[in-house]
Amino acid sequence: MADWMAELPRAAQALPLHRLLLPGTHFSGAYQLTRSSLTRQPRAWRALRWLPPVRDWFARWTLTQQGDLYAQLERGARVLDLRVAYDRRAARYYLASGGLACVEAHAALRQVARFVRQHRGEVVLLRVGADPKHAAHTDLSRFLELACAQLDGLLVPRTRPLSDLTIARLSKSNHRVLLFSAATSVLAEVWGLPWLEARRGDTLAAQHAYLCEFLQTHAALASDGQRLLHLPLALNHGGSANPLDEPDHSLRERAQRLHTPMYAWLADARVDQINVVTTDFLDDRLVQWVIDRNLARVD
Repeated sequence: MADWMAELPRAAQALPLHRLLLPGTHFSGAYQLTRSSLTRQPRAWRALRWLPPVRDWFARWTLTQQGDLYAQLERGARVLDLRVAYDRRAARYYLASGGLACVEAHAALRQVARFVRQHRGEVVLLRVGADPKHAAHTDLSRFLELACAQLDGLLVPRTRPLSDLTIARLSKSNHRVLLFSAATSVLAEVWGLPWLEARRGDTLAAQHAYLCEFLQTHAALASDGQRLLHLPLALNHGGSANPLDEPDHSLRERAQRLHTPMYAWLADARVDQINVVTTDFLDDRLVQWVIDRNLARVD
């Protein structure tokens, strides 16, 4: 799956990216936890958090991906959801989930750069936003400036025409990373297209209802290719109940329970105009479904 874009037929590679379907991961940086507390906390609490039983509990209900960003890209993800938080004591940015620091942000970006340099036929989208629990003291604009500097030479220029954003044309250059912000709509400066995302529900039934409503409302309007539609196949992590009351024992178990009915629903849903599908704990079934849908779009 590491080179699935490069292996698409020429007709698919010639389509603008907003005419294709891309798989991605939700809270992509949540594949490990670090000791950064991000906020001032009593020393005793910081020590308690890293006792094995407590640490393991937080990991079960915080981590949403199995491998690092490089591994996710190798498995076929082409849209990464990066939630950023700033640690004022360490003066560092971290990718975060649920208010907890997961991985140092610039180390994560190095993984993306390494993948793109090694796989010249692949294009990657980075969707950056502030972690909701740390948005007040996270300067997202400053992080975007630092990220642009770190990825210099790999980023697609924002002035590049929409018609040029094809796999075939981008793969001929080093510019194969598109960086945009969920908060400042940098995407609109790149493509001139709004990004619309379906809500995430607390339960499978609620999620199904939200996705159906989203498709009914927006799919017809997107037939002209003037907007990007994103289906998140993931529940709200907290849900309407305390995780201890859930039948699952981890976010991974919950995701695995969700995948089978969601994939069955995707097989029957009219998703011809959808651009992005993201999930927790990406698996090969979703990536293969995306590849098959892209092949169908050029038949």
